[in-house]
Amino acid sequence: MTIQQMQDRLGELNESSVGLVQQSDDDSRALNEEELALVASNTKEFDDLKVDIERRESIEAQTAHLNASKAARPSRPALASRRTPGR
Repeated sequence: MTIQQMQDRLGELNESSVGLVQQSDDDSRALNEEELALVASNTKEFDDLKVDIERRESIEAQTAHLNASKAARPSRPALASRRTPGR
């Protein structure tokens, strides 16, 4: 699952929970046990996905840093040619 797919799933989970709460509000009642269980399940999956997204974004940032660092530093032969004789 890609980060975008995970973010899309976050939206689906939120919409589901909001819909359940809105329906109970419209009916002037508390969430029933089935609805509470679904909201709890949505919340857990949402929280798990947030952690996974953050982890993947961190890895992407690390990769970008390493790639930028590789592009910015001279290669070994270039370093050797800059040395002065006798050192």
